[in-house]
Amino acid sequence: MLPELQNLLVLRMVPAAVVLPLLAALLILLPRLFSQNWGENYTFWVTVGALLGANLACVIGGIGLFLSADSLLHLSVGRWFAVGEDIFDVTLVVDKVAVGYGGFCFLVLSLVAVFSRRYVHRESGFHRFHALLCLFAGGLAIV
Repeated sequence: MLPELQNLLVLRMVPAAVVLPLLAALLILLPRLFSQNWGENYTFWVTVGALLGANLACVIGGIGLFLSADSLLHLSVGRWFAVGEDIFDVTLVVDKVAVGYGGFCFLVLSLVAVFSRRYVHRESGFHRFHALLCLFAGGLAIV
């Protein structure tokens, strides 16, 4: 595999692992905001799909990183703010430990989502639980 392709693969998978759980939380909470009830199946499958997709992104990114000659990759997301001549950028740093940590966390959170479906079924906080689970997963991915 070409080194440029490996780095490109890793740099495309890292944002997916961060964005997918946060997007899932938004997709779960938006219908609730407008008093729409799309059911527990919708919420469950959005949660599990996002967590498994983030896990897959970590696995693919990890494979690309392990095959790469670089042990550390930087992904510049953009500028956070600037004060005078000082510029503060948002940068995601990816290494082999972070990819393994992310894959393990998303796998465990996917299992939590699958096994908690029976326990929070027909509870008033079902949607809230899954939205918070996705927000937690997004926070873990950022860290």
